[in-house]
Amino acid sequence: MFKNISLILAGTLLVYLQFATYMNSYEMVGSFGAYFGNLNKEMFGYLSFVYLLLLFYPLIKLKKLDRLSINEYEKIISYSLMFFSFMFLQALVVDDISLRGEIGYSSIESIKPFIGMGGIWIFWFIILMLPIFILFGDKLAQLQLPKPPPKKQTTTTKPPKQAQEHKTIKIDEIVKQKDKQENAPKEEIVDDSVQEEINSVLEDNDFYEVEPIVQETN
Repeated sequence: MFKNISLILAGTLLVYLQFATYMNSYEMVGSFGAYFGNLNKEMFGYLSFVYLLLLFYPLIKLKKLDRLSINEYEKIISYSLMFFSFMFLQALVVDDISLRGEIGYSSIESIKPFIGMGGIWIFWFIILMLPIFILFGDKLAQLQLPKPPPKKQTTTTKPPKQAQEHKTIKIDEIVKQKDKQENAPKEEIVDDSVQEEINSVLEDNDFYEVEPIVQETN
């Protein structure tokens, strides 16, 4: 019960502070709200308009958790580093003094004499990539590039020697039968039955060519 009440009060306070940042006038938010709104924009710059609303996410997570684990502590540190990297980048690219963020600008000015502007950009890149690897490193490691489809291998099979010899013998027998039929005196006919038998033998073999059998009478 006490936990729920605390979270509700914290959420209400965040809403008030964010509203004070947008409308930092004495008539709308009072003296405290106006002072906080001006100080918030001076310290955080453009990020002051969004970061208080983003704090609702950890409040919702705290409501569901009984206690913080090591994994949750890692996430808190990672998100804090990421937020600091955004403040750092804002101070590097924004020229407006009132909205560049005094925290990020002061950090840059304090280390600039030691590492220069090139070192500052490298330092910003490190503090940006470090929380990304902590938060999403496992998911990035599981990503795999799609494998190309396997190539189809074409194989040519030759008919066995025994089958070829068997076909050759059978063709010789058919030719002998054809010679016997030629000796008989008949009218000129085409023996279709013999021709069909030869064609059936040669259906699966392209190595032989036999001309149609035509019988002539003497």
